[in-house]
Amino acid sequence: MLMTTVIQAMCDEFDVRLTHMMGPRRTQPLASIRQLCYLACYEVCDDKKLSDIAYKFNRDAGSIDYGMIRARQILQENPNYAAKYHSVVDALLAVNQPNNVVQLADVRNLRSAPGV
Repeated sequence: MLMTTVIQAMCDEFDVRLTHMMGPRRTQPLASIRQLCYLACYEVCDDKKLSDIAYKFNRDAGSIDYGMIRARQILQENPNYAAKYHSVVDALLAVNQPNNVVQLADVRNLRSAPGV
């Protein structure tokens, strides 16, 4: 799974611009969503190195590690964020295409399918 696919899917679900997700702003809601995105990338992407996620977000690996710890806390504390997060991650994990290339339209269609 491509990291850019995961990031775009999280941006779509949480209604956040990609430039804000990847940028330096640290407002509380944006920071929480970004931390959830770190965790989603770690759980869904084939390449699970913290250094690769850090490079993509222009952060250091320690920030990504802390962000994933914080993301797990957010999932326990905020049911709204947890529902959105699991919606994206479950849909991305369910899609199984050759070469692990996923189109965002396929993810949206899968999430809106009955029984999913």
